[in-house]
Amino acid sequence: VARDAGLATRTVQEYYQILEDTLIGFRLPAWQRSERARMVAHPRFHLFDTGITNALCRRLGAPVDGSLRGRLFEQWLVLECWRTIDNREAEARLFFWRTNHGAEVDLLIERHGRLVLAAEIKARPHVSGADLSGLRSFAEAHPDVPRMLVCEAPESYQLHGTRVMPYREFLARLPRLVGRG
Repeated sequence: VARDAGLATRTVQEYYQILEDTLIGFRLPAWQRSERARMVAHPRFHLFDTGITNALCRRLGAPVDGSLRGRLFEQWLVLECWRTIDNREAEARLFFWRTNHGAEVDLLIERHGRLVLAAEIKARPHVSGADLSGLRSFAEAHPDVPRMLVCEAPESYQLHGTRVMPYREFLARLPRLVGRG
């Protein structure tokens, strides 16, 4: 962002800090505890509301296209996890995982220093094995962490060793995943 805007990195970091301090957004840190893979270190920034994202994209009155819908769905689910942790005063923390080679998992939930879930988020009812590539890469480094693909499927099922779960069911189970403070 700093390079694109022609600003000093520190200046941009201070702007992001202002957005966090005013509760307009938060940083989702990258999970960096991997023995084998080189990991991306910079956090992702999430705005506190998908409506703000739509306004910034100048898409308030327009139909949502497929790629933006996927990003908004992911943002919404991450926000729901963040809010659940905050509301329950849970000791859980959220991360994302990405290698320098592009393998990625949208959401990791850590509780008491241990990963309790790796979740990929897809805004569609039908998923395939190709949608699991990031989770498969993650499983190579962290085979004991449960993996889940959260989507709009009508019911839960297994796909290549990964639980595919409707987002409503995931949100209902979320309080048990994050625990209580």
